[in-house]
Amino acid sequence: MNRHIPFSKITRLGPSAEFFPPDFSYEEKRYNAASAAILEKLYFPARVFLTKSCTHALELSALVAELKPGDEVILPSYGFVAIANAVVARGARCIFTDIRKDTLNLDEQSIEQAITPRTRMVITMNYAGVACEYDAIIELKNKYGFVLVEDNAQGIGAFYKEKLLGSFGDLSAISFDSLKNVSCGQGGCLIVNDNRFYASLRIAYEFGTNRMDFFENKTDKYEWKALGSNYALSEYLAAFLYPQLQQIDSINRVFLTHWESYYQAFLPLAERGLLDLPSIPPYCRHNGHLFHIRLKNPADRTRMIDFLRKKGVTAQFHYTPLHLSDYGKQHAEFRGNDHNTLYESSRLIRLPLFYSLSEHERQYIIDSVYAFFGIKP
Repeated sequence: MNRHIPFSKITRLGPSAEFFPPDFSYEEKRYNAASAAILEKLYFPARVFLTKSCTHALELSALVAELKPGDEVILPSYGFVAIANAVVARGARCIFTDIRKDTLNLDEQSIEQAITPRTRMVITMNYAGVACEYDAIIELKNKYGFVLVEDNAQGIGAFYKEKLLGSFGDLSAISFDSLKNVSCGQGGCLIVNDNRFYASLRIAYEFGTNRMDFFENKTDKYEWKALGSNYALSEYLAAFLYPQLQQIDSINRVFLTHWESYYQAFLPLAERGLLDLPSIPPYCRHNGHLFHIRLKNPADRTRMIDFLRKKGVTAQFHYTPLHLSDYGKQHAEFRGNDHNTLYESSRLIRLPLFYSLSEHERQYIIDSVYAFFGIKP
């Protein structure tokens, strides 16, 4: 029996994801529009732009928010590099602040001390589909007037106090890449919750032209109006995405089943003080996107990753703090005290979690983690 259990599989995609539906037509972009319509129904009255990636959505956010040299953007150092690249590409400066110990999200209490007259934007990230503390962050937004961008790459179908994640940013990004609950291999979207950005997004999204107006018969030609690029998701990938968007809830239920099985299985190890489990605040309803454990120190993490690899289980670390990178030292600064970012990131391990993970595979992973500690489950 092949016991190699990779971190992801091509079969992680949701059920009934037909690659090309029978009435597929590239020219009409029917599945791009249909996919956006599903999301716009979920996020009404927001508007949705499907993008080639979540990275593109974040870059679009920085573009239409008109970030410029001299601006500062507050964001977590524990996050994917795309959030920082979007800032630096506009000439602005990244201001990293600490994360919370429980959720690993941006610590809302660290934001205000980092704000200066140059603060133009705050970027939050809903790590593992678990919400940030948005009541406090929105209160700061109203007080200081910054643009709020919500990196909800991992949080499709998850909630904060009964409100869907992706609803809190003036601009919010979602990922549909191969590691996400809902996937088309490579894709994303930008949700426009603040209508002041809508007109400029219509132009930036289509090469910096008024091409949308042309196709809507609002002008007899289209021309270059502003900066932009080719951000639109391919119709082929939209056709792959569409049937999964119709089944977000059922797909997430499968992920949550895997997540809960892991949690209950490892609870005895946490009670013995051998590891720490994910923490879900009572005001959050997550989507089971990612399951991690935190060992007691970085050395234990390295040993466990090697141990699991020898057993055919691909367990991985996750983000390394951006402010510690060579490039980050040039274009960013960490403001405030790093109580949690370095320590928590250095002891975290992600376990395999994907749609088609079988009960047998899941149990083998659980048994392997117990074996590392020399304990029978």
